[in-house]
Amino acid sequence: MSLQQREYIANLERGAANQETFIVEIYTRAADTLPWRINRLTKRTLTDYRFEVLDNNLVTVPLVFPIALRKRFNTNVLNISAVKDYEYTAVNEPLSNGNLHYDSTVSILQYEEENLIEQILEIETHATGVGLIFRQHKGLETEFNGDIRSGFESEMRLISFN
Repeated sequence: MSLQQREYIANLERGAANQETFIVEIYTRAADTLPWRINRLTKRTLTDYRFEVLDNNLVTVPLVFPIALRKRFNTNVLNISAVKDYEYTAVNEPLSNGNLHYDSTVSILQYEEENLIEQILEIETHATGVGLIFRQHKGLETEFNGDIRSGFESEMRLISFN
């Protein structure tokens, strides 16, 4: 780890007294035959009231406590970005994806918009004792008849963990 990375970690850890804080190293590689290289460091802080993520100098709040069905909250409450409300859509629900079974999960609707010319959807599901197990992100531009003109759909699923 370089001196610059160590200094960055030290700065991330400052001010985290009486909170559970994790430094997360994000690695990427251009192909499965190439070595992993560190991309960036992020800070995750768990308090009594919320879960905070510091990534690229932007603090967001992807979870607030207590978790309750239909509860809405602003993920950008700790930064100057526009209000972006999240909503808990499933709480304490069991979930099975074929390979793994989770006794208790929570799903968060992060954004949803559907009209005559676009479909946008962002959803995450977290499992108790595991963390993020599912993320769906859709951004489609459509014709008036519903045919897709352009866009993307992305799903990430946890397939194993230790």
